[in-house]
Amino acid sequence: MTERPVKVDAATNALIDEFAYFLGTTKKAVLREAMLEFAASRRRPGRGDERRRFAELPLDERLVLRRGELLRAFEQHGATNVRLLDEEYREHPGALALLVETDVAMGSAAAPLLSDLARRLLDAPVEVISATALSLFNPNGLRRAIAESRPL
Repeated sequence: MTERPVKVDAATNALIDEFAYFLGTTKKAVLREAMLEFAASRRRPGRGDERRRFAELPLDERLVLRRGELLRAFEQHGATNVRLLDEEYREHPGALALLVETDVAMGSAAAPLLSDLARRLLDAPVEVISATALSLFNPNGLRRAIAESRPL
């Protein structure tokens, strides 16, 4: 088998190094196992060998694949406690609705920014509802939304 280099940024390289050290293995083995794990998760009975692009996957599968990346991106913008809301909270059919505690300093700009960020990551419409704004302007609505949602 011919080996080929894989180029990653310095931060990703450092993470792979750390993980390889932690597992007592090589960087190649870490990447190989990650890719095999990904490939195994894509093979399901009855699916065959069909190849689909990310945007062609059902939204729930896209969310599973990008959950960690989405949470890290939200955290970089001061958003925490991300919760998945039921369909009744969605203004648009097929959209994903998220309840998120936003940074008070961002004010009303937080929800549209996070919606756009999530839309780009998931390649789907995403509606973000600020739990911070609800706590200020509709505490009963916030309690109901929390009760009818689940952590992402």
